[in-house]
Amino acid sequence: DKTRKYLYIPAEIAGITILDVGDPDAPTPVGTYPAPMSRSFLGVDIAGSTLYIAASNYGVISLDISTPGSPVYIDRYPTSMTTVLKVAVPDGLLFLSTPEGLQVLDVGTDPEDIRFVSRENRHSDIEYIWASGTRMITCAGLFGLDGFNMPEMYSPDHTFHYGGGMRINGAFYLSDYIYTAAANNDLTIFESAGLYVFPSFVVEVPLGGSALDVQLDGSLCYVLTTTGVSQVSVFDPTSPILIEEAVSDDPKAFHATTQYIYVCDEDEGFIVFETLAMTRYGSDPGAAGYEYTELLLAGDYAYASAGDDGIVIFDISDPSAPSEIAQIDTPDDAEGIAIYGEWLYIAADRDGVIPYKIIAPGDSLVEYDIFDTGGRAIDVHAEQNYVFVADRYGLLILRNEAYGIGESPSARPEDIAISAWPNPFNSAIKIRVQGVEGSRVRVEVFNINGRTVANLPVGAGSKPARAGTGGSRTLPYEITWQPDASLGSGVYLVRAKIEDVEITKRIVYLK
Repeated sequence: DKTRKYLYIPAEIAGITILDVGDPDAPTPVGTYPAPMSRSFLGVDIAGSTLYIAASNYGVISLDISTPGSPVYIDRYPTSMTTVLKVAVPDGLLFLSTPEGLQVLDVGTDPEDIRFVSRENRHSDIEYIWASGTRMITCAGLFGLDGFNMPEMYSPDHTFHYGGGMRINGAFYLSDYIYTAAANNDLTIFESAGLYVFPSFVVEVPLGGSALDVQLDGSLCYVLTTTGVSQVSVFDPTSPILIEEAVSDDPKAFHATTQYIYVCDEDEGFIVFETLAMTRYGSDPGAAGYEYTELLLAGDYAYASAGDDGIVIFDISDPSAPSEIAQIDTPDDAEGIAIYGEWLYIAADRDGVIPYKIIAPGDSLVEYDIFDTGGRAIDVHAEQNYVFVADRYGLLILRNEAYGIGESPSARPEDIAISAWPNPFNSAIKIRVQGVEGSRVRVEVFNINGRTVANLPVGAGSKPARAGTGGSRTLPYEITWQPDASLGSGVYLVRAKIEDVEITKRIVYLK
């Protein structure tokens, strides 16, 4: 506190120490504020005569420091299942840095009543990524899972964060249901309309071992567990039925198809099960001992990321007699693998992402320059020339400039878009939806829990249409939304549905 020549020092479990630094050569202790039992003070910031403390898993504490040496307690804002590391207080807003990301609180309206405004989740332990079309899910172990909609592949809209208190190792989304490998909670199914609604619990299916990964093939769900692969009928996702389990000693990765399930087992090697009776069909026991992490198929070959053992490649042209044909070292542990077209990508932990070009089927791989993510690349997904990386400390989206096909995603018409401004806003917001002429357009606003708070008319009062380029005409509709007085500050989602295409935009309302 330079203006009053006082210094407030967070000293973890010792609490706050207050020094008079009027004489910089002889700082003098003038007061303290103790930390609650078994809590830590990690950071502070000052706004006026109020001191805000990042109090670890105790949340945020505010103190009145009108009398510098004798701070007085004002309020506490508890945080759920996270730790507050740092705080900053510009212009009546309190920003909290946590392992889960950023939280924003309102401390300007009533300093004695700290209120939630919004949050932006960026976990510190992202381990798994699943994506298909315009939907994406990331899993972060005990930090839970996050949903994304991708109206543009390079700009995903974060739609929800689900903590839940369970460790989620993998997830798969299909037709409004999320199927999760929830460790000791086995196969846990949630419902989330369009993957933009906060998930609601549906059912839990007990399995033979702790769930490690999950995949779907039609109405059958396959779950990799510590004891094998479980086959579950999800024809009715609200009433799943456990059918059978294919047992193995120490399974680490798998890939399920309509006819066969391919399993990398650290003790037993490479195993093929047929899906009808879930019985063993073929194996390569010589492939035991590798640190398998993930498995993918491409034609007659299976490619496994195998930790410190790099990449392991199998010939599966005859599923009854699979055979290892190559093992390729990687600079750091091969934690995740993705294949799209002629490109194979490895999430190589501290070394980042390694792209390989598959020159010929099998083991003919040409390594390209490594992309250093700056963190720890744990999992990777590829679609066309975009590469999504679960980088432990965040989600990265990369683009492969050497990719031989067009950069525009084929299923996302360029003449459909949504924008909103100003954002954040405090009274009214303009929403612009651009769609193909003649299309049926519907615009709705949801709160973060998925409840509809507004249906916005489209067409009346819209701006004049302008001709688009490339033969089709686009209509930019501009709608002004002024929230009802009953709505509070926070994050809202604008959804525009144009024929069969849905796009969403996150907006922040600050009263």
